[in-house]
Amino acid sequence: MADRPVGVTIVSIYVFVNAGIGVAWTYRFWRTMNRVLVSDFGTIAWVQRLLFLLGFVLIFGSVWAGVGLLRTQNWARRFVIVFAGFGFLGSLVRTWQVLFDGDVLLLFTSLLGLSIMASVIWYLFRPRVRHAFGLQKPSHSGGCESR
Repeated sequence: MADRPVGVTIVSIYVFVNAGIGVAWTYRFWRTMNRVLVSDFGTIAWVQRLLFLLGFVLIFGSVWAGVGLLRTQNWARRFVIVFAGFGFLGSLVRTWQVLFDGDVLLLFTSLLGLSIMASVIWYLFRPRVRHAFGLQKPSHSGGCESR
């Protein structure tokens, strides 16, 4: 097993923090929906339960991926790349919406999310990081090999 780069540890901490935020948002969603749905409205209550379950599945998956990153397992790297891609697309859509809204704080947070997701994806594709996950040897020539 190759040495784990410090950046992989930072990305895994970021994944753990996002899982913690996910717990808070899922709990908030549950509390809000319980106030709205005082009685059982059939389909709406099932949708609520399904979304709650989906939230905790994603949270569990994030924690599992964070541990996998710390153990330099390639499936965790792929998982984080895919979900960072979803986060990038979501931030891109949110940035586009906020751009015409005029809210500077929301624009800043959307651009921050966009840059974080792009950085995570870029970092996890770097040759040294890929090598840490057992995929390829890092290039020491900077991409210019002499023959």
